Amino acid sequence: MIKLLKDTCRIFENFSFWYIGFASILYIFRYSIKVFMLMYTAALLFLLTRALIKIIRTEMDFYLWTWAKLFSYIQSIILSFSYAIEFGLANLKACMSILITLVIMLSKPEKEHFHCFYLGLKISVLINLIYSGIELFIIKMFDFNFTSILLYKLQLRSFPEEYANYIGNRISGLGWDPFVLGMCCVLGYIFFQNKLFSIYITIILIASGSRAGMLGALVALPVLYSDFLFKKGYIIFFSIIAGLLILINWQEFVSLMTRGFSKDSLGYVRIEYITLVPEIAINKTSLLFSAFGGAPGYSGAKFIYSDIDSMVSTVMAGNKYWMIESDWMSALYGRGIFGILSYFYMYLSISLHQKNKAWKALYLAVFFAGIGYYYDTAIYINLLIYFTMHFQELEVQTKDLKYKKEAQFSF
Repeated sequence: MIKLLKDTCRIFENFSFWYIGFASILYIFRYSIKVFMLMYTAALLFLLTRALIKIIRTEMDFYLWTWAKLFSYIQSIILSFSYAIEFGLANLKACMSILITLVIMLSKPEKEHFHCFYLGLKISVLINLIYSGIELFIIKMFDFNFTSILLYKLQLRSFPEEYANYIGNRISGLGWDPFVLGMCCVLGYIFFQNKLFSIYITIILIASGSRAGMLGALVALPVLYSDFLFKKGYIIFFSIIAGLLILINWQEFVSLMTRGFSKDSLGYVRIEYITLVPEIAINKTSLLFSAFGGAPGYSGAKFIYSDIDSMVSTVMAGNKYWMIESDWMSALYGRGIFGILSYFYMYLSISLHQKNKAWKALYLAVFFAGIGYYYDTAIYINLLIYFTMHFQELEVQTKDLKYKKEAQFSF
């Protein structure tokens, strides 16, 4: 009976990791169909329970960056209540998923869990890339956004109409945001490592218009394909392909790359995230707020609570509940100096210690892409880092994942 219970728990544990990997990037289905979200929540809570049991048994992980990151969130959440109880509770709720993930990351992982999670995430990335190709084809052939039709006209999700206009001719995949698709493309490069498929992924990445994803790819590809690109001279070929793709969409590309650099543009708020650091992020009247931020779930609130006039506060019109679209700036404003230092320490230390160049490429891509979007709070990113730091010797391709004991899960 006890053996049966242990085997059942193991199967559920493996399935939970697989499902979280599979459902993480498929936001549209997860948020549109309640049963998918309920399964996702149940999987997280089940893994949290298992992690707490392991921690009680002292089966713990002692990576310093995990503890530092968890501490920065807890301290910042506590500090957020000093603004208002309502704001503190909102931050606690917003940070709940990353807190659960970090607690899971405190327990020792198993290789079969990595196998299940990786397999689910890889399938999800593939589905997203295929869907994005179909989406791009329909946009170019029929001049309308297929995702817009799918979501708004068929009412699979009641997104606001203005967001449909924002997407325009930029493909977004099943993550509904082009920036999420940008990171999905980076994962596609790393997971599949197929040269022809990489050309297809490059097309999807450029069509998404994700500058954060493009920056991540520019950092990851030289690391991932260092031998292939530099020793065999294929970098010239891929540069020509990328150049031709940019020329085909030249007007859209120029508009995208220059968006936000003029003061009369709404995108200028991104510039203000940097220029207003000395006045808002570094609180001259409180060392505590400077150190720990006090807005981990809604870093944009720092602009609203300050008395500084800015385009950010004007655009947001007093709304405190939003997050800065940058891991770097969000860590600094939301979790303070300690938050940004723990963020830099985490990515630089794991990159230096990682021997597998595929995973090193992943860490550097997430780190630099974080300049333009928030990826560091994503569950799938944190779990992927968690597993790959423990199992550095494993190759990326599923067929190369070898274990002494096969994972007790199949689908």
